[in-house]
Amino acid sequence: MKNHVNFRPIKPSDYQALQQIICKTWSYEEFTTKKIAKRMSKLYLASCLMNQNFTCVALRGNEPVGIIMAKDKRKKSFSLRYFLRYVRSVLGVIVSKEGRKVASKFKDLESVDQKLLSQSKLHFDGELAFFVVRKDQRGSGVGKKLFDKCMEYMDGQNMKRFYLFTDSTCNVGFYKHQGLRQIGEHQYSLKPLQRGELQLYLYAANSPGRLCK
Repeated sequence: MKNHVNFRPIKPSDYQALQQIICKTWSYEEFTTKKIAKRMSKLYLASCLMNQNFTCVALRGNEPVGIIMAKDKRKKSFSLRYFLRYVRSVLGVIVSKEGRKVASKFKDLESVDQKLLSQSKLHFDGELAFFVVRKDQRGSGVGKKLFDKCMEYMDGQNMKRFYLFTDSTCNVGFYKHQGLRQIGEHQYSLKPLQRGELQLYLYAANSPGRLCK
């Protein structure tokens, strides 16, 4: 049935649809060319795949409409297949001057995230490494089901505390409703890619979804 939602681990056949969701969710084409936006979406997904032990894709029919990934920080997650895909994605971006400019800004964002994590001075067993739902599927319950499946995985792995990075373009209210607490914040300038600023957040909770203390 077209309206029925199925859940399973990620497959290579999902990549293109998920890259399109990434591109539209974070509006890559608003601050760079369509070509670079497409390559950055591929790179972002590749970097997420490098940093996970668990994936769950939501599908309506055979079409991916959302995904969640988790990382058990107590385990190694190296995959040669994902590493090679990541390297190819990086080369595809930095081959052009425009791509290098955009990639540098994204690398800067990652540095801020890691600084927020260090400043928390907390020990974490896990990370909710990536979570996105296609815009037209938000409010349908798909996101909550994906989140619950991630919590089931973390609980099964006996992860005591986990964190996630998010920002002001996302629905942070969803995380608050699930019992996560904001433990870090940073105001970040989007110049020269865009005008304005972005609020970067670090959220945390005790698995599965209890308030972080």
